[in-house]
Amino acid sequence: MSTENLPQWYYDLTDTSKAVPVGTPGIPAPSTFQSEKVGKKSNVAQPRGKADRSNDDLKLKKAWELALAPAKSLPMNLFVSYMSGNALQIVPIMMTLMMFFINPVKQIFSMNSQFDKFQTKGNANDVMLTKIAFFFCQLLALGAGIWKLGQMGLLPNTKSDWLAWEKITVVKERSL
Repeated sequence: MSTENLPQWYYDLTDTSKAVPVGTPGIPAPSTFQSEKVGKKSNVAQPRGKADRSNDDLKLKKAWELALAPAKSLPMNLFVSYMSGNALQIVPIMMTLMMFFINPVKQIFSMNSQFDKFQTKGNANDVMLTKIAFFFCQLLALGAGIWKLGQMGLLPNTKSDWLAWEKITVVKERSL
């Protein structure tokens, strides 16, 4: 592309004559800015303690979002489960197994790897609380799956389900 065909906005946005160099007095640097000068002390103030704490707070907020995500998706899973019905067909059974058993168990076993990116030295105890909340949300999903299997009639919860192990009663006497 030749330079004579460029629009005026291109020249306006790429003009570096009005740029202000970093460290100019009167213009504060961002709180997490680190100067690239090695060995020299920068004239820009760097409040590292405050920035570290705000990063920990952001990581903790994201960890809570991850921990409560299974509980937030549970109403939709229950609705889909309701819409699939209680018939003993392959689709409702597979949906129930995937939504309420296989996925929660996978999530529980991969819990540490999911929360490692949020854990720092300053928020280790708080991240442990989010792991516990995540675990209980997954247990809630497992409980919903057990309830759904009970509604489908796949759980042995009546006396007639155990007739194979019932002993035959021997009558010792009869009356005429």
